[in-house]
Amino acid sequence: MRAVATVLLVALLAAPARTQEPPPVDRALVIRFVEASEAERRALITERPEILGGPFREAISVLGNAQRGNLELDAAELCFRALLFIATEYHFESSEAIADNNLGSVYGVRGDLATATAFLQRAMAIGERIGSVNDVQTAWGNLGIIQRRLGELDLGEASMRKALAMAQASNDKGLEAKTLNNLGLLYRDRGDAAAAQTYYLQSLKLKEEINAPAREMGTTLTNLGAIFDDQGDYAQALHYYQRAYDLMMQAGVPDASIGSTLNNMGHLYSQLGRNAEARDFYTRALAGTEKAGERGIQATLLYNFGMLAEAEKKFDESESLELRALALREAVGDRRALAESLSGMAHLMDLRQRPAEGIPYALRAVTLAEQSGLLNELWKSQFAEAHLRDVLGDADGAAKAYAASIATIEKIRSAAAGGDAGRRDYLAELVGPYYGLATLKARNNDGWGALQVMEQSRARALIDIVTSGRQATRNMTPAQRERERALLQTITVVSDAMDNESRKPRPNAAKLKDLQAQLSKARVDRDVVTAELYAESPDLGFARGVAPAINRDDLAGFLPASTAVVSYVFDRDAVWAYIVRRGGTGIEITTTRLSADRIQLRRKAETFSKQVATRDLGFGSLAHELYASLITPIESSIAGATHLVIIPDGPLWSVPFQALMSSRGRFLIEERAVSYTPSLSALEALERRRAARPLRAPFVLALGDPAVATAGAASSRGEGGRLPEAAREVQEIGKLYGASRSRILTDTAASEAALRANLNNATVIHLATHGVLDDTNPMYSRLLLTSGGSGAAADHATDGRLEAWEILDMGINADLAVLSACDTARGGFGWGEGIIGLSWSLFAAGASTAIVSEWPVDSSSTTSLMIAFHKQLRTAGDAKRPDSAAALRRAAIQLISAPASRHPFYWAGFIAVGAK
Repeated sequence: MRAVATVLLVALLAAPARTQEPPPVDRALVIRFVEASEAERRALITERPEILGGPFREAISVLGNAQRGNLELDAAELCFRALLFIATEYHFESSEAIADNNLGSVYGVRGDLATATAFLQRAMAIGERIGSVNDVQTAWGNLGIIQRRLGELDLGEASMRKALAMAQASNDKGLEAKTLNNLGLLYRDRGDAAAAQTYYLQSLKLKEEINAPAREMGTTLTNLGAIFDDQGDYAQALHYYQRAYDLMMQAGVPDASIGSTLNNMGHLYSQLGRNAEARDFYTRALAGTEKAGERGIQATLLYNFGMLAEAEKKFDESESLELRALALREAVGDRRALAESLSGMAHLMDLRQRPAEGIPYALRAVTLAEQSGLLNELWKSQFAEAHLRDVLGDADGAAKAYAASIATIEKIRSAAAGGDAGRRDYLAELVGPYYGLATLKARNNDGWGALQVMEQSRARALIDIVTSGRQATRNMTPAQRERERALLQTITVVSDAMDNESRKPRPNAAKLKDLQAQLSKARVDRDVVTAELYAESPDLGFARGVAPAINRDDLAGFLPASTAVVSYVFDRDAVWAYIVRRGGTGIEITTTRLSADRIQLRRKAETFSKQVATRDLGFGSLAHELYASLITPIESSIAGATHLVIIPDGPLWSVPFQALMSSRGRFLIEERAVSYTPSLSALEALERRRAARPLRAPFVLALGDPAVATAGAASSRGEGGRLPEAAREVQEIGKLYGASRSRILTDTAASEAALRANLNNATVIHLATHGVLDDTNPMYSRLLLTSGGSGAAADHATDGRLEAWEILDMGINADLAVLSACDTARGGFGWGEGIIGLSWSLFAAGASTAIVSEWPVDSSSTTSLMIAFHKQLRTAGDAKRPDSAAALRRAAIQLISAPASRHPFYWAGFIAVGAK
């Protein structure tokens, strides 16, 4: 299913600029002449010689352009052919060039690219002969569009750049804007989303400057939305689509003229699983495009209807629709769309268990995409080929195709739009080939190869930041900073209003709902503007780290023999465990296919997590079952390991492995320390960061029980209520480190501003407060600290809501960050990047290890666990770096030994993530 990028083949009039209105023209005569036969036209010219005058010819063009703008293509063609008749019969070469350019436009919109090309080449030849810059630049621009659709991207770019240079030389901002838009389309086809975004934004700025028609503005807004739709950022995609739709609806643009926007909104809703709404948009778009004869978008809509049917497992209906779309695309000759249809048919043949029939479709799609440099289609077609060959038992062919698809993805990954967020979320949409090749290698007992492939797909954005750094937003220009400040102020003001309303004894539900809608919109607006700032100044984002492939020597350098790394792979057919150990001959990899059913394992994982988080006394049964499914099959491979580093995958991120129970009746954490990491490469990068820092005497910065509420004490460290236990917690921690080695802040002193002011000296940061999970937008998950006060101006840096995105720019020098609050380990799971949220931000900001929570935690038991944890850390002394996972294990065992706190709710909620 695809979001369509929209393009208008708009030819500009070649009439000279006028200082006054042209003489009035008899409109009825214009229509009569256009609809007449050639013989009737000659008679009319004899009767009314003014037909040959410039005003009359211009009136024909104006009428044709209006009809073509409304996609009344047959009527528009009649107008331009009438103009061509006058021009050729009576030798008006300037009018002939205008007619040819416009007829090329009409045939291009219809999808008859060969006829369109012939008209455009004629227009260009005439324009060059008579010295008409306007006609030549229009022809070059439209020819570039046709060449792009034919898959001749290099030729298309050359043509568009000629048109762009001519438009800029003549200060024709209208044509310049259209050409920039079309260059964006071309770069999107190449897989360079960042460049496409830049061209679209430049086009939009010019269109706004000249107050372009609503349809032209909507075209570029829709194209911007399609970039983020491709990347799975549906909030930003909807922002642009909705702007385009609202703008065109307010201007009265008919459905027939906005087929691409309607299609793209349908595509977005289908991706969100809202199929009924998707079908409504598709139906509106199809009705309009059928009326206009716009075959390219008709084919796309048929294809998208087929994708809806496929998602609903209506495979007969899907195959019929997709074949109709394929035939129409064959007739049109649009290579990008044709490659998409061929890949789609290959995938459908796989679903229909007819893999041999799918291979020819996949191979042809690969050939078309390779020949034209259509990288966004190439990786999909290579992936389709790979999986079909895998199913057919062609292991060598499958491995080669999987590797080719991965290589294509790697080429386009760095060109994701949207700065940090775009890069962070990019692989979540494209991990299929990595999983396919890894599983193929694991089946063939190539454990090292399987591990290397999976590592390519995991935590790439985090590794980029850790290895190459990030330019913080403080490097913005003053104008950019002001845009950012205004948006953040809006978010802060609305957030304050929500907090104030929610703390009332009887909050107004309707008001809260309205404020939540305002907040969601403000956040999306900020994300949109931030993405646009990155397009203007790419150096604001993090650099693309060229992280070398993992190698055995590097792993042996930081992985002791007492540690086993267990990387779970939750692929489409099975669940695997890759075990990484240092043995007598170096690093050894063991791969084990688990016998557990994927669907049942997912269900058990979710249920067990809820049981533990809610103190369900019946947790034991699943604790044993999950141990038997996830640990027992690999026990021989992890024998002798005193520390397990878990790399979860998919639904396994929700499993508190430390609370699994063996047949010996012991929790896993009673037998081994347990920590987590998003990838082995990320673990290595974090260990290297930690080792590279000078060994400093421990200094703890601890904030507890900030003045965020006044209504009584809270038992949980979720939102609301004071936390006297948290105050005791940080005060006891301060005593453990001593007055000269600690900075303890409570109540009103535990402010966001104070945290920022005291970061530099800390080797350990400990925040004991309320944590608030935002599972809709995890980078807005937050810790609550004391704000700057009710009289202070709205400022995100002092508002007391320390959000995940803010942490990115804080610059943490401490190796260890402890978030003694609710839900701080949770966030949005992204295939490839792991859990995105507060812990991810801590690593990106500079921490090497994080202690975070997986559910709403009890305040009293948390205090006991945290004090015990820091006591264990202090036993390591000042001469070496403490082992956080081992310290957390020993602290947990203390709680397990007490009957009142043996349930894992009291101790298993906190996990160690990152370096030891």
